[in-house]
Amino acid sequence: MKKRIIGLVVFVLLLGSSIGFAAGTSLVGAKVSGVYTIKQDGKKIADAAIINGSAYAPVRSVSEAVGVTLQVEGKKIIMGSSSTTKKTAQQYQLEFRISSLESEIKSAKGAIKGLEDSIESVNKLPSEQQKADGLAKINEMIKAKQQVITEKEKELAVLKAQLAGLQK
Repeated sequence: MKKRIIGLVVFVLLLGSSIGFAAGTSLVGAKVSGVYTIKQDGKKIADAAIINGSAYAPVRSVSEAVGVTLQVEGKKIIMGSSSTTKKTAQQYQLEFRISSLESEIKSAKGAIKGLEDSIESVNKLPSEQQKADGLAKINEMIKAKQQVITEKEKELAVLKAQLAGLQK
């Protein structure tokens, strides 16, 4: 009788610990608590599911985005070396600065568009002096923004040439 009780206790302990271990390592059936968007160079490449505080991203989408080879063999996913040439820190810095300049140029062009749109409301002012002053200020601001765009475009051209030189 004692042996049966001890055997039953051991069986329950073994069964309970294996169930607990399986539940702790498997994500099957786990609740997704959120979704993050994964972007590269401003473009969405995939969504990552948040499960138990960790982000799980689709391996194929991420590997293609970073230029890494991917093979699936049975239940193994094998990531290889980069299929493109590796970028240097200087290339990443140049690409970041180029992206920043392009954003600044776009912003300045948007500001000019907004200033041009405000000319109509300035023309509705009651006195001619107010209209003249308002238009002068708007033109002054537009010229300043155009000068910024010109400077940024020159800098952008230089950086793009430097990046092209590094990529050869």
